[in-house]
Amino acid sequence: MFGLSIGQFVICVCGALAVTGEYSARTIEATLTATPRRALLLTAKTLTAAGAASAWGLLVAAACFAAGQAALSASPAVPRVNAGHAIASIIGSATALTALALLGFAVALLVRRTAAALVTIVMVLLLAPTLLDPLSAAQQASIGRFLPLQAADELVLSHPVDASHLPPWGAVGVLAGELAALLLLAFALFAKRDA
Repeated sequence: MFGLSIGQFVICVCGALAVTGEYSARTIEATLTATPRRALLLTAKTLTAAGAASAWGLLVAAACFAAGQAALSASPAVPRVNAGHAIASIIGSATALTALALLGFAVALLVRRTAAALVTIVMVLLLAPTLLDPLSAAQQASIGRFLPLQAADELVLSHPVDASHLPPWGAVGVLAGELAALLLLAFALFAKRDA
């Protein structure tokens, strides 16, 4: 699970760098001069980031699944994976990585600095679950499943483990709602701020 969290953090960083790289190099001014319609510019940047993350997510998920199957095929004691669950897990993994890349993208639009974006991403993804520690286990489970990293993890599983976990479509809804709110806020601020 820790390795998966690191990989998810890396894709968030890539999403953030898609934005902050332009600010740190000061090329955002030239971009806004060339494309003064900010909504169109930001929509294109968002779709480009989502497309790149989706392609990368599918490639990585399929490669990891194939490598895992090859490693496990030598052992007759390991049951074979149902093709439907495998495809759902690969697509879920790619969807989770795309959502997390867009989370990094939206956070970077809000703060416009690489260091601030990275600190915010670490706080949201890795430290937010620790805020639930004072709560009971049942409360942690019911609230924690709505955190971005936990919702993304549910997509990788492709089926709920128990009642405390979100079903895949519920996880998609949670991530979509969180991303929509962040992206709308980021779009609104981007439209009003100077470069």
